[in-house]
Amino acid sequence: MKEKIKTTNKEKFGVDNPSQNEEIKEKKKKTYIKNYGVEHYSQTKKFREDTSRRMKNGGSSHANSFIKNPSKPQVELYKLVKELHEDAILQFPVKEVNKTIDIVIPSLMIAIEYDSSYFHDLEKDKIRQSKLENLGWKFIRYLDKLPTKDKITRDITNVK
Repeated sequence: MKEKIKTTNKEKFGVDNPSQNEEIKEKKKKTYIKNYGVEHYSQTKKFREDTSRRMKNGGSSHANSFIKNPSKPQVELYKLVKELHEDAILQFPVKEVNKTIDIVIPSLMIAIEYDSSYFHDLEKDKIRQSKLENLGWKFIRYLDKLPTKDKITRDITNVK
């Protein structure tokens, strides 16, 4: 079926997808300018409002919940935590703030984050952490180095 659609589009428009055709692109652009005053729908106020509302109402954490590729250090840390607390969860979405926590121990309301200083904006992390702490989460944060199981145990005990 997909091949038949591609063949038909190539015959009619000279491309696999009509949206790739310059004439159609120009028509769409003129329609958006006429209807919205911009060249593309994503530039409209309505698009921004809809997107913002969707992200604020759980869309962001919902999208993040599909991330199945946490970093290798996060997975290793999760395995250590899971040995200590069976209810540990990896990549836990928190709808109220549209964020995902690397690892949680829900029974203790403990959030564990593994950060690489190369990839993380530490200032944004502090703001995000503050919002989550206001919801009752207690934080343990590891930066650039995996802790030992003993260190994790001590940190969990100290944060309770």
